[in-house]
Amino acid sequence: MTEQKRPLLSIKRKPKIFVNPKHSSKPAPSPTKPAKPLKIGIAADIYQDIKGRELGLTRAKASAALMFYTQTRAYQEAVQVGDSRFDINGQPCGEITEEQKAHAAKQLENLKAAL
Repeated sequence: MTEQKRPLLSIKRKPKIFVNPKHSSKPAPSPTKPAKPLKIGIAADIYQDIKGRELGLTRAKASAALMFYTQTRAYQEAVQVGDSRFDINGQPCGEITEEQKAHAAKQLENLKAAL
């Protein structure tokens, strides 16, 4: 009796994040516009805005999109060199501490090492 070889399964899934543009009245980040450091706790504001406008966007998708944005190189560079954080309407609403700048620098090093 011959032994059958089992096929190797290698499933690598990328997160499926899609935010329908019609769900947002706010402009989407553009590659020509620099990233802006977001205020601490902006997720709660985003969830409240989604619920208030009855957008039908799940909290999980909003969280995934926010996490994706805040882990980009452009965002980490903006935190590292920036002075202000911005709210959901794009208005300055807080300062970036030296500790946060140092954390952003470390994140950038990790991103560069991963390449």
